Amino acid sequence: MVWPGNRICFVFVDGIGLAPTAPTNPFSGGTMDGLEKLIGRPILAGLSARRADCLARGIDATMGVPGLPQSATGQTALFTGVNAARLCEGHMPAFPGRTLTAVINQDNILKRAALAGIPVTFANAYSQEYFAEIAGDSRAPSATTLSVMAAGFPFRMLEDLVAGRAVYWDITRAMVQTRTGREDVPQTEPEEAARHLAEIARDHGLVLYETFMTDMLGHKAQVGEARDFLSVLDRFLTRLAEAVVEDGGTLVITSDHGNIEDCATRAHTTNPVPLIVFGPLAGAFAEARSIMDVPGCIWRCIARGAVRQGHPKTDC
Repeated sequence: MVWPGNRICFVFVDGIGLAPTAPTNPFSGGTMDGLEKLIGRPILAGLSARRADCLARGIDATMGVPGLPQSATGQTALFTGVNAARLCEGHMPAFPGRTLTAVINQDNILKRAALAGIPVTFANAYSQEYFAEIAGDSRAPSATTLSVMAAGFPFRMLEDLVAGRAVYWDITRAMVQTRTGREDVPQTEPEEAARHLAEIARDHGLVLYETFMTDMLGHKAQVGEARDFLSVLDRFLTRLAEAVVEDGGTLVITSDHGNIEDCATRAHTTNPVPLIVFGPLAGAFAEARSIMDVPGCIWRCIARGAVRQGHPKTDC
């Protein structure tokens, strides 16, 4: 059933910032030409576009705290709106520890939507091996995993992926066999993955999807490999934007910190991260200046739509 309220498809792309054109910046030279055509601007330093159905700009990922932004604090801020770096007195890498886990458990955008009766889901596919590793303490859960656990709705599994009801974190599923040993999961084209995600988004007030391939490649600092994946990402996001907007939804794309845009270093950067929004609710993100502002903008969009559908718990 198509959700009749406001619909947000939230794509979190780990580790992308905005930097000037340079030989070490894989965004230079039209790598993302499909998305850039939709925006009307290159995805480089100074990104700025504003139309009724499109907003694109750089937003701050430092949260006013010295040092290089990191994943645990950045993602916590992106999903909760809390200044996680200030709370931890510094930027914290990798996966949330006890303090940040408590913040995510208390309130994150997925949990808030679920408690309000808004249909919400995480589109990424998981494997049973992943949860076995978490249970055995050999792997720590990510901020997205913790957000889903706190929200209390089911995870999508590899069986959902095969059926087209989920999307893998690398988009094409090329990493499924490497990560899980499953040889029965066929690879797919970026456009097909986009279609699957758009179909999931049609039935939900909020759907979240995450890819962290960009951050992995940023840490490798190989421009050629980075450009190859950005081309895949461009095909995926371009088709996704078209499909989501055609269905009357809004697509929100952003990141937690810079990395892949500067292959002169394997480290994260302090560069602004892109906030790119396509669809009828683009104007609702006009005042966002930091990654901390994103969940509030998303909440106001879906809460107003839910109230019109008779869900008073949203308190908007």
